[in-house]
Amino acid sequence: MATQSLEPPLEAHAADAGDGESPTLRVSLKELPDAMDTAVYVLEKFPLLVDPSGQATRFLKYQRGSMLMAANPADMAPDSLRRHLVGALKHGSLLIINLDSLVSMELEQFFTPESFPREVFSRQELFTPEVLGRLLRPGEGDPEINEFIVNDHFKLVVLCRATTPPPATAKEMCVIHVQLPTEAQQGGDGAELAKALGVAKEKKRNSVELVEAAFDNEMETVVGCLDKNYDIESEDGHAHTALSEASCQGHKNIVGLLLERGADPNKCNDENRSPLYRAAYNGHIETLQLLLESGGDPRLRSKQGETAYDVAKNAEVQDFLAQWDLSKTDQLVEERRKVIEAKWQERITTHVEREQFALMTIHSELLDAARKGDVSALEKQLEQLVDEALETGDRPRASADIRDEKGSTLLAIAAQFDHLELVTMLVSRSKALKQQALGTAAASASSIQQQAAARIAMLARVWKVSVNSRDCRGWTPVAIAVFHEAKRSLRVLLDNGADPNLKNQYNKNAYYFAKDDLDAANSIVKSRAEVRL
Repeated sequence: MATQSLEPPLEAHAADAGDGESPTLRVSLKELPDAMDTAVYVLEKFPLLVDPSGQATRFLKYQRGSMLMAANPADMAPDSLRRHLVGALKHGSLLIINLDSLVSMELEQFFTPESFPREVFSRQELFTPEVLGRLLRPGEGDPEINEFIVNDHFKLVVLCRATTPPPATAKEMCVIHVQLPTEAQQGGDGAELAKALGVAKEKKRNSVELVEAAFDNEMETVVGCLDKNYDIESEDGHAHTALSEASCQGHKNIVGLLLERGADPNKCNDENRSPLYRAAYNGHIETLQLLLESGGDPRLRSKQGETAYDVAKNAEVQDFLAQWDLSKTDQLVEERRKVIEAKWQERITTHVEREQFALMTIHSELLDAARKGDVSALEKQLEQLVDEALETGDRPRASADIRDEKGSTLLAIAAQFDHLELVTMLVSRSKALKQQALGTAAASASSIQQQAAARIAMLARVWKVSVNSRDCRGWTPVAIAVFHEAKRSLRVLLDNGADPNLKNQYNKNAYYFAKDDLDAANSIVKSRAEVRL
């Protein structure tokens, strides 16, 4: 594992907001996605980005959403604002209002109750049926209010190129100053933007699990690892790749899949033995044919100077190799080089798409583990995400505080199904790791201690949860636990600081769903007068 310098947490860049002042964050472009999530889900304010350099503006153009120019009357017309707002709410995308360098323009200049209401500043107010009902136009193709579900990934973002943001708008939002890196940090024009997009250099995430699954002929695990964007050339301790292991065992279906996905048929292990060499040694002719037809080179020699022909298991394998036309190998190798070159030209688009799909897969697996109460699966996945983040120097691809399409966190889902062990782990693990991180950081002296401290700090970050997080309808884990009669989980939540007084968008809290004559920790609702949506 590479030595990892411990970056200061996002909060270290934050300026404390005084009474009546908006919270302020100062971040690099690489930290911007985390900062925007912090603004929305922790500080509960939409972000206003102060972006004098224009880096954040370029970055956001690659993100899923719409950018409206405040100086363009057509963009800011009431009907345009309403359509883009409804679309962003429905699809969970960004609605970006770009003020550019207009220093005197405030967002409130564009407010109208029926098209772009003042409530856009507040998630809780914007997501109420009363406000949404004014925005929807069923006659123009919008769904009815009782059929419309807000996607919790929605974010309103205001962009400002001026160094001082418009004061009235800034007061209602979380101001995020996007700072330029130093010359040394930039490493060339556009490097920071490319890093934030994840395409400056594709992250190579090694997965020994992928290699072992290929050896064991576990197709489902192999596909799962590839879908999560683990490096197809992942290696074990002897530089065996998944293709090398599958070839050695003669698992032709996995060999075919790996070759189709772009695995290198000529990548050798630490003894310089190619997949073709290992397949020949064990006599797997069908696997040999797949490798040869994909550009596997039978002329490659091991450290002992042997070719695949030299170590072939029997005469049949030797005859098969002897009859192969080597000019065809040269042609296939050249074709492969051209394909790789073409893919390199498309790398930005394809890598971003692969990363997005991988994130969806990882999030789906974590959410599924929470629904099932599978503690070991969730724990293993989060530990794996921590290790890969430390190895690549990138931010973790998911955490214990991710949300489903309705805005429910893993803690809320676990509480709903009364998975006591999982609820307990989620609320306690973060606290314990935070305390441990403080202790190890203070005691760190040697490089080994520093690496251990960095890992514990990363674990604390990934396991961090909020017991009072709200879903897109304002439901907290404690209210969900009461509603679903999850008595055991309810006790744990209350013991760990969950606030039963917090109200949802229907102005009801956990006490509303509990019997009046019982303590909330022991009471559960018996009627279902209001169904959770």
